[in-house]
Amino acid sequence: MLVAVGLACFGLGMGCGEVAMNVEGADVDRLFLRSVMPAMHGFFSVSDQLSEPMRTVRSGAGSAHLGGVA
Repeated sequence: MLVAVGLACFGLGMGCGEVAMNVEGADVDRLFLRSVMPAMHGFFSVSDQLSEPMRTVRSGAGSAHLGGVA
């Protein structure tokens, strides 16, 4: 039960953080008077993919998917 509560709190926190980032991105769209949100998502994805080998090496794990957790 304690794990379920912890996971629910973690999920709620992550969801709120993502909503906040998207609201900021929408504000930037409005400020620039054009859509820059797709580029923001693209750069986030590229940086995530480029940093994955570093996270894997740092964790010492064979699996790249959980490299940032350790």
